[in-house]
Amino acid sequence: AKAAETRFESEYLIRKERGFEPHPLGEAIVRYVNEESVKKKGYRWEHLRANAFLRDYPELCTKAMHEITESDMTHWAKHRMSEINQTTGQALSPSTINRELNFLSAVWQTALSKWKWTDVNVIRAVHRPKNPPPRDRRISNDEIDLILGELNRDKSRASPKSRALARMFLLAIETGMRLGELCSIESKNVNLVKKLVFLPDTKNGDAREVPLSPAARNLIKEQMQLEQNPLFGLSSDVASTMFRKVVKKVGIIDLNFHDTRHEAVTRLAAKINVVTLAKVIGHRDLKSLMIYYNPTTTEIADLLE
Repeated sequence: AKAAETRFESEYLIRKERGFEPHPLGEAIVRYVNEESVKKKGYRWEHLRANAFLRDYPELCTKAMHEITESDMTHWAKHRMSEINQTTGQALSPSTINRELNFLSAVWQTALSKWKWTDVNVIRAVHRPKNPPPRDRRISNDEIDLILGELNRDKSRASPKSRALARMFLLAIETGMRLGELCSIESKNVNLVKKLVFLPDTKNGDAREVPLSPAARNLIKEQMQLEQNPLFGLSSDVASTMFRKVVKKVGIIDLNFHDTRHEAVTRLAAKINVVTLAKVIGHRDLKSLMIYYNPTTTEIADLLE
């Protein structure tokens, strides 16, 4: 490790002799967010991450990019691994650290290839924590009943937002739509005659049509009676926060709204072939789809009957 650090420092001296302008990392982050992040669907996350980095690591942000070494960023990554998530009270997950490293790597790569502020992407040499295995959380019928019971408790007084979230929850299990996709549905894109919802803009940038089962159509019909747009009247942030509070209140452990996608894919796989399922769910390859297919051994055995 010491030899590697010495070698990097000698390479740095060569770069210094080439006359790189002293652009600080903070300047690169701000420029990247303003010029590159705004083009992405993940702009909001990158914007928040950039602001947090600028706030929490001023020493790194004021240091010239071509002066920052692999050791500096490795030290940063180790520090992040020791931090506690204020929401969960647990250490930050490896996937969170790796997402942040991906963001920083994109900043460095742009500074290297587009702006010519450095000639090396030091993030590529940083040792990354191993991501945990993909989630395989299913949702039991008892858990569904608990969540619906809380959201629809005393229907005469239940808020429209609670009833909307209850329908979104069931619709997610029926269709596999993501939370953001559900929140973006507009009445003009619902075609109950053709039994589909059209999603003009999805996570991977593709438009897609989502087929609707009889149960899904009934849920949408109920919601359409409110005559509002977007159909459910909830943003992703509000719906996600509401769902977390409900799950906590009814005592369910380790469940988030995105787990409805696991449940939906596994249920739908018993009804339609895998190629059709990938199109319905919006995955371009079967490998991604398999992350969400989590049947029990008993369910597989039932398919063999």
